[in-house]
Amino acid sequence: QEVGQKLSVEGERAAQTELAQLKAEAVLQSRREAVDRADLINSFNQKAQKLFTDADAQADLSREGALVALGQGFDDLENEARQSFQGSDVGRLILEERLSVAKGGIIGRATERGRVIGQKKVEATIGGYINSARTAVTFDPDSVDGHITNTLRRAQEDFGAFDPTQERLFNQSIPATLGSAAITSYIMRGKFGKAEALMQRPDMAAAIGEVRLKQLTGQLGAARAAIAKAALALRSKDVKGVPRDVFDALPEPEKQRLLGTTPKPQARILSDKETKDKGFEEGTVVQVTVGKGGTEKFEILQKPEDTLKEIEDEAAARERGKLGSRLESMQSILATAGAPP
Repeated sequence: QEVGQKLSVEGERAAQTELAQLKAEAVLQSRREAVDRADLINSFNQKAQKLFTDADAQADLSREGALVALGQGFDDLENEARQSFQGSDVGRLILEERLSVAKGGIIGRATERGRVIGQKKVEATIGGYINSARTAVTFDPDSVDGHITNTLRRAQEDFGAFDPTQERLFNQSIPATLGSAAITSYIMRGKFGKAEALMQRPDMAAAIGEVRLKQLTGQLGAARAAIAKAALALRSKDVKGVPRDVFDALPEPEKQRLLGTTPKPQARILSDKETKDKGFEEGTVVQVTVGKGGTEKFEILQKPEDTLKEIEDEAAARERGKLGSRLESMQSILATAGAPP
């Protein structure tokens, strides 16, 4: 009995030792498989990344065929990794799951890359439509609404439905770009009323945006200020555009000729100083006739406000001429670049 108990204890110990060895071997096998899986997954990731990089450099990933071919390449790499694994069934399941996750990640990146490329191609093409329309609007700002409609229609016909981001972009950028071009063209043509009316349209103001609208308002104000400044400068030329000191030094007949009046005997035009001394408003042209006994009779030939509109019109014409010259230069540059006449 004592011998039997001893054998039983030894047998149990042997069994425990064998079990421990099996567990140790299982742990080692599991670790070896983990290392193998990591190597295979790393190899898959590196090869898949190279495949993706090469395809991105050599093909247009926005085209469906290019993405399909790239996806087939990823499948081949996945199968290669599976076939290289020599571990247990459990280890294989773990490998397949992780390969699937890795492949899904790089497919997602490739798909996103294709989407971005496609979107940029759409934006570049429509950008060409916008630039062409902007050139036409610069030559003919009255055509702005027609070009906005036609550019939007052309974009939709060529590319169909846009995603929400593209739709917001094009629905704002097309009228904003063409509207700004029309307003600038109006300003350079001296058609300030039309420029202001276009800026005040709610749809145009919303598309152009507050910052750009402020810039255009500044351009309009600067152009108007230039005309006002020119008018003020011309107003200092008191008599028919001739500075008063020069006019005062002219012979009397020449003064009368400039004024378009008929000279009278014993009459002369007062100098600027004499005019002020006699209490007349600055800029007034006064003729004095000396009668018998030295009496003086004064006749106002021209009041300052009589020529104000004429002066402002002349100033406006000069400034608009300058703006027109700038516009012609810009149109010439556009024409040289191949823009439509």
